[in-house]
Amino acid sequence: MVSDREKVKTVLENLGFMHRMGERHWYSTELDVAIEIPDEVLAGSPEKLTVLEIDGKNVYIIGIEDLIIDRLSAAKFWQSPSDFEWAVKIIALHTEDIDFDYLKKAAKERDVEDILKEALKESEGLRPLKGVQEPDIQI
Repeated sequence: MVSDREKVKTVLENLGFMHRMGERHWYSTELDVAIEIPDEVLAGSPEKLTVLEIDGKNVYIIGIEDLIIDRLSAAKFWQSPSDFEWAVKIIALHTEDIDFDYLKKAAKERDVEDILKEALKESEGLRPLKGVQEPDIQI
């Protein structure tokens, strides 16, 4: 949603965020926050975006379902086990907030239904630790 990446980089640097040359991840140890600026265009559904206003400026955050799909795509197509682990943890931590109908539809569109099924199964073991009700999910 931000078209001028250089402005964003300047703002992040002014806020104390750091990154390694050539990487798209920015970190603030003071705030304990990590930000990824992967592309000029934010993936996923505009309806799933969260908009935060910070100092009079809008910050757009990808929807939780689209973040899961992005991680699953990286896991499947880039053979990235850490991205699969992230997807599992996100599902476990945010089960109550996830629109599972949208998630299943997006998984089908991105050809990650198979790995979503694996992630859902693996996340089951983590959910009871939070006392979250198990969703009725059929894939």
